[in-house]
Amino acid sequence: MARKKRYGGLKRKSGYAKKGLMPACLANEEPAMTLSCEKVADVAIDIWRLGERAKVERPSDKIIAAWERAEDRIRRLGFRLDNMQDRPYDENLRVRVVEHEPGEGVKIISECLTPAVFFNGILIREAEVVTRGKE
Repeated sequence: MARKKRYGGLKRKSGYAKKGLMPACLANEEPAMTLSCEKVADVAIDIWRLGERAKVERPSDKIIAAWERAEDRIRRLGFRLDNMQDRPYDENLRVRVVEHEPGEGVKIISECLTPAVFFNGILIREAEVVTRGKE
């Protein structure tokens, strides 16, 4: 006596795509695995912003640990962030001054809106800063 098929007799689909429809990264071809430094710089700046908020809002230890791991991974890739805050402002600095607050004394960088991003010592993105002091 023949056994009855279970599940309505539907044929189970294979989890693998047909050979001709396979993505290049799964086929024998070499995949294009390049990522622009600008895109990684965007991610690095977002991680920096998370860290700045973490300093103010006191998140849980798990969130701080995840932020530190992400920051460490970006650093190991060769990226470095520099916020340049509280430094004397020089006209030769490659920063974008978004706003200037008049004040007394030497012109300094009073606030960093986005840090400068370096990849292996090469500037990828300029910092956006607010300056304070004499013009």
